[in-house]
Amino acid sequence: VRNCWCTYYNYVNKASKDGISVKHPVHAIAALPAFLLWSISLLLPVQWASAFGSFIVGLIGPFHRKHTRIVRNLRSAFPDLDENELVKVTHDTWRNAGAVLSELPHSRRIAQQRVMSEIAPATQKLIDDGTPFLVLSAHLANWEIITFTLAETIGPTTFVYTPDRNPYIARLVQRFRTHPDCEYVSKESAVRTMLHAAKHDRSIATMGDTRVDGGVLLPLFNLDAPTTTVPIRVAQRI
Repeated sequence: VRNCWCTYYNYVNKASKDGISVKHPVHAIAALPAFLLWSISLLLPVQWASAFGSFIVGLIGPFHRKHTRIVRNLRSAFPDLDENELVKVTHDTWRNAGAVLSELPHSRRIAQQRVMSEIAPATQKLIDDGTPFLVLSAHLANWEIITFTLAETIGPTTFVYTPDRNPYIARLVQRFRTHPDCEYVSKESAVRTMLHAAKHDRSIATMGDTRVDGGVLLPLFNLDAPTTTVPIRVAQRI
């Protein structure tokens, strides 16, 4: 908990010395709820922390500006849901997001103590031979656990991610993700970095459902959605 708030204080202090931008005070204030949630989560056992975050975010989520978008997307994905079912699924979506947030400080412990991995023989051969490969997943359940599970299973891995827009939150999130075999690169420079990682015998992991502003329009739940082609391009070249 002390390290959590030390990170916040040091970042605010450094930003102040470097010159406060227009967004700096807003970012600092906006990060406080997240730091408070993580501080409480660090004091709780994993199961309690998960339940706490699920309850809090499930309570306040429906008042967030993104709630309307979530409802709209769920309607597109599940057009047959009646109003009561839609409300339940939306609430469950917020609760899952809360659980993921509050479990973040415990991610490495969860991966080591609560995750069982079943590896296909062909994949195990790649691991045994030290051959790098591409892992493609999605934001399902607690996606943060994937990073530690992969690092513990397949060794040195480069993960492509989207940094949080709030620099305070982004910095602490990366501290929670720290692992000696994990390397994180922003999606903005992903292709070159991914190819470089593969040449140095590092496997690559990315989330295929990451939002992109460009990309190829492909059908998703009867809608044309911009879809990244980076994993395909990289897989063809490694």
